Amino acid sequence: MKQTGNMETGQTGSIMMIVAIFLGLATLTIVSIMIATNNYSRINFAAHEYERAFELADTGLRATVQDLNSGRNGTIDAARGRQFFATSNAFRASNWQFTTAVSNTAPNRRRVVSTGLYGHARAVVTADVAQGSQAQRIHALYAHALYAGNRSRSTNYVLQIGGTGSGADYVVGDVYSGNNLAVSGDAKLRLPEAYVDANGNGIYDEGEIRLDSAATTYHSNALSQAGFNAYTSSVNRANIYANGQYTYGEAYVDKGNSTYDYGEAFTDSDGDGVWDVARPASNQTVRVNGRNRTISYPAVPAETFVDMGNGIYDTGETYFDDRNGRYDYGAQATGTITGSQTPGAGQTTAAGHSTEITPPDLSVMFYAQASSGTAPSGAANDWGSDVNVASGSFNSSGKIMNSSDPRHIFVKNPTGRTYTPVPGRNDYFLEDPTDASYGESHQYIDVNSNGNDMVYYVDGNVYIHNPSTYDFMFRDPGTKLTIVANGNITISDEFWYNGGTTNPADGLALIAMKNPAVTNSGNIYLGDAQFGTGGDIHAMLYAENNFVDNNLNTAGQPYLSVFGNMTAGNLVNINRGSLSASRTRLDVTLDERIVARRNLPPGLPQALSGQRSISVTGAWEVVKGTWYTQSPLL
Repeated sequence: MKQTGNMETGQTGSIMMIVAIFLGLATLTIVSIMIATNNYSRINFAAHEYERAFELADTGLRATVQDLNSGRNGTIDAARGRQFFATSNAFRASNWQFTTAVSNTAPNRRRVVSTGLYGHARAVVTADVAQGSQAQRIHALYAHALYAGNRSRSTNYVLQIGGTGSGADYVVGDVYSGNNLAVSGDAKLRLPEAYVDANGNGIYDEGEIRLDSAATTYHSNALSQAGFNAYTSSVNRANIYANGQYTYGEAYVDKGNSTYDYGEAFTDSDGDGVWDVARPASNQTVRVNGRNRTISYPAVPAETFVDMGNGIYDTGETYFDDRNGRYDYGAQATGTITGSQTPGAGQTTAAGHSTEITPPDLSVMFYAQASSGTAPSGAANDWGSDVNVASGSFNSSGKIMNSSDPRHIFVKNPTGRTYTPVPGRNDYFLEDPTDASYGESHQYIDVNSNGNDMVYYVDGNVYIHNPSTYDFMFRDPGTKLTIVANGNITISDEFWYNGGTTNPADGLALIAMKNPAVTNSGNIYLGDAQFGTGGDIHAMLYAENNFVDNNLNTAGQPYLSVFGNMTAGNLVNINRGSLSASRTRLDVTLDERIVARRNLPPGLPQALSGQRSISVTGAWEVVKGTWYTQSPLL
C-alpha cells in the first residue's frame, strides 16, 4: 500500500509539472500576443500619423502653387498654411501643420519642398513648378465694387453716390456706370491711377508704365526701422489703394520675427535637414484584448534657430500696405462723371467716357444643365451646375433632413413668414435645418465635402432671411458656393465669412438670372421694408437685371456694408431720398481675392472677347513627372 501511495504521489507531481509547463507556455504566448498587439497598434498609429503628415505635405505643395499664382513668393509658414486647408476639423491631433520652402532652379522654374507634420510623424515632398499660360478668364465686373452695366441703354440713368458726415457712402474699389455717375456730399470714390499711354489709345493697356497711387518709390530692399518710419510718415494715406497683404515693392523692415524663416541657420538635432517645430507630449489610447491601454509619447522641443533678417519679406514682419500691384481704373462711366474729388499723387481726374464694359452673357453658362454631362455647343469655361436644388426631395415642411444631401441647406416655401411670394414660383431660403443652430439668432450652414466648391442652380427665388435670425455663417471655414437663382434674390439678414474680411477662406457668389417667363426677374433686393436692412453682407453679388437697395432711412440701421461687390447687368438703384447724416450709409468694399486669384468661387460668368477681364487659370503649374498629387487643393 505504501508503494502504491508513492506511485500516486509521483504521478501527481508529474502532472503538476506538466500543467505548470503548459501554463508557462500559455502565459508566454499571451504575453507575446499582447506585445505583438501593442507593437501592431503602435505601427498602425505610426502609419496613420505618417499618412496624415503626407496628406498635409501634399496639400502644402498645391498651396504653394496657389500662393505663387497670387503674386507671392510661395513660402508658407505654419500659421498661414492652416488658412489653405478647409477641413481642419477632420484632424484628431492638435499639432498638425504644413510648411513650404521655395528656391529658384532656373528662369520661371522653382523647386518646392513641402513638409507635413502630424502628431509624431513628418513627411517631406519635393516637386518642381514652372510658369505656363493663362487661359481661363472671367468677367471684369468681379474687379468692381460697384458695376451697373445699363443693358437697357437708358440715357437717363445716373449711378448716385452721396451722403454727408456719418451718412456718407464709402466705396473701396473700382466703380463703373453704363451711363452717368454722380458723387455728392462727403462721399468719395477711387480715382484712376496715372500711367504712360504708350500706344496713344486713351486707355491703360497691360505692360504700360504706371505707379500704384501715392506709392512713388518701390522698395526692392528692406528699410531700417528709422527709414521705414520716415517713409510711412510722408505718404498721403488718403490716396493709397491697399489690399491687406504684402505686395512686392512695399516698404518693410527685415528683422527677427520670433518664427523660423526659410534660410535662417538652425540646429538640426535629428539630422533630417529640416527645421522642426515643437511637438507636445501626447497619449494614444489603444484597445487590446477588450481593454484600453495608453501609449505615451514624450514632448520634443523645437530646434533652435538664429532669428535674423534673410533679405526677403517674411510673414509677421512690419510692412506698409500702400499698393496692390495692379492698375486701378477708379471711377468710370460711359457718360459723364460729376462731383468727383480732386486727384492726389499718382491719380488722374475721373472724367467719364471710359471704354464700355458690356454685361456678361449668362446664356453660355448653361446653369440649368448638369456640369457632369457633355458640354453644349458654345458653352463657356466652368459651365453648368453641380446641384439642382429644385429636384430635391423636400418634406411637407419644405425641409431635407438628410445632411448628406447637398440640398439640405435650403428650405422650400416655409410657412409662418411675412414676405411676398411670386405667384407660380417656388421660394428657397438659404438655411440649414439639420444644424443644431437652426432657429437661433446666429445660424450656421453646414456644407459637407460632397457639396462644397460647387454651383447650386435654383429654379425659383432665393432668400437669406429668417424671422428668428440676425446673421448666417458657414459652419466650416473654407466653404465656397455659387448659388444661381432663376428668379430674384432677397437679402434681409446678415451673412458673414469665417474670420471676417481679413483673408477669409470662405466664398459665396450669388447670381440672379432673368427668367423670360417671369416679369421683373433677375433682380437682387438688399434690405426689406418690413424687417430693416441686411447689415453686413459678405458675398459677390450679381443681378442680371437690377440691383435694388431697399434699406431704410432709419437710425436703427446706420449702415449697410457689403464685402464682395454690388453689381447689375442693368441698373444699380439705391433707394434713399435723404442725403443727410442720419440716413443709412452704404459701404461697399471689393473682395480682391478673385482679382488676386487667391479665392475663386466656381461657375462665375466668363469674359467677353476684346473686353477687360480677370485671368484666373494659374500661370504656375507642377512640372509633370516631378510629383503626382491627390491634394484637395488641386
